[in-house]
Amino acid sequence: MPSYKYSRWDGSQQPFGQDVDRLMDSLSDDVLAHGDLNRALRSMFHRGFEDEDGQRIDGLRELRERLRAQRQLQLERYNLDSLMDDLKERLQDVIATECKGIRGRVQEAREQLEQVGDESGHLREPMRLLEERARDSSERLDTLPESPAGAIKDLTDYEFMDPEAHRKFQELLETLQQQMLQSFFQGMRQQLQDMSPEQLEDLKNMVQALNQMLQDRAMGLDPDFEGFMEDYGHHFDPDRPTSLDELLERLGRQMQAAQSLMDSMSPEMRSELESLMQASMDPGLLDELSELAYQMEQLFPSDQAREYPFMGEES
Repeated sequence: MPSYKYSRWDGSQQPFGQDVDRLMDSLSDDVLAHGDLNRALRSMFHRGFEDEDGQRIDGLRELRERLRAQRQLQLERYNLDSLMDDLKERLQDVIATECKGIRGRVQEAREQLEQVGDESGHLREPMRLLEERARDSSERLDTLPESPAGAIKDLTDYEFMDPEAHRKFQELLETLQQQMLQSFFQGMRQQLQDMSPEQLEDLKNMVQALNQMLQDRAMGLDPDFEGFMEDYGHHFDPDRPTSLDELLERLGRQMQAAQSLMDSMSPEMRSELESLMQASMDPGLLDELSELAYQMEQLFPSDQAREYPFMGEES
C-alpha cells in the first residue's frame, strides 16, 4: 500500500514526477483535437493519468466510483445494524410483555380468590399450580441467552402465558422468516445472472441426459447412470449419489422444497424470478427443465410438497 507525505507548497515539489513532457503531450493532443485547453484539463482530471513509473493516478471518475462503493458499504453496514437493533428491541418488548402478563394473571387470580372467601377451598390447588407455572416461566425468561438468536431459539418451544406476548413473538418470527426468504431470493437471482453461457450449456446437457435416463427407465431400458455421473457428476459434488434411485429421491426432495418456496413468495417476487429465468436461460434449457419437472411429478406428486410457514405478501 503506497504511503503519502504532505508538506506546505514551496515551489520545489514535483507533483507529476520528472516526466512532465509526457503529461504535456497528452494535454496537447486533446487541445489539438478540440481546441480548448480548459476542456483538456477537465478531461485529464476526469479520466486520470499515469506517472513516469506507470503508476495510475486516479481521476475524478475513479474517485467517484470509490466513494460510491464506500457509501454502499456504509449503508449496508448501518442497515444491518438497524435490523439488529430493531430485532433486539422487539425481542425485549416480547419478554417485557410476557413478564407483565405473568404478574397480571397471578394478581388477578389472587384477587378472585380473596373475593370468594370461605368458598375458595376448591380453588387453592389451581392457584398453587398457576403460581408454580408463573414461577417456572419467570425463571426461564430470566435465564434466556443474551444473544438474540439464542433467546429466539429458546422461546420457540416456550409456552407463553400472555396472549399479547405470544402474538408479538409470532410476528417477530414471521418478520425474520420473510427476511430469510428475501435473502434467498436475492441470492438465487444473483446466481442466475452470474451464470456464463458455458455453464448454462453444460446445465442444459445435464438435464437433457437426466431426462433421457428417465425415459429409458419408463420404457423398461437400463439407464446409463455410470456414464451420466462420469459426465455430470461435478454438479452433485461433494456428496455424489451412488445410484439412479438415490439421485431421483434427492432431486424429488429438492424440487418439492423449491416449489414450496416458490409458493411462499409474493406474486411480484415469483413473477420477477420467472421472468429472470426466461430471460437468462436458453429456450432449450427451459424445455428440458419443464420435461424434467413433468417426469419428476409422476414420481413425486406435488401434494407431498408443503408451503413454508410464511408468505411473501407480508413483505
